[in-house]
Amino acid sequence: MIVAGREVRRVTPEEAQRWADRFNNGESLKKIAESEGRQPAVILKWVHKLGVTRSTRKVKPASQTPSTKVKTPKVKLPKVVAPVVPSAPGSTPTTPTATPPTGAAPQKPRNLSDLMKNM
Repeated sequence: MIVAGREVRRVTPEEAQRWADRFNNGESLKKIAESEGRQPAVILKWVHKLGVTRSTRKVKPASQTPSTKVKTPKVKLPKVVAPVVPSAPGSTPTTPTATPPTGAAPQKPRNLSDLMKNM
């Protein structure tokens, strides 16, 4: 049939049922439309008329399936102990300590030119 200068094909019940079965088994509307030579909106309309929706599908889309990534266990690393600094004979060995900073804390550079002055 030709309507408004283009050919219009009527949807048969067998086609609609075939689309609904494919959609229900997890095939995307886009793939069904490409293989059938139809618009995805037409297929979606008829699939919904037959009662198959995204929420009633047997197979959920890949975005809703659980991830197949292998989860790696977290490994607890051992604590690093500061090395013992040898001292003069007869005194007790000490560990190095961080010296507290003197003066005011350094300020962050406000722009690129301030950063380049410090280099």
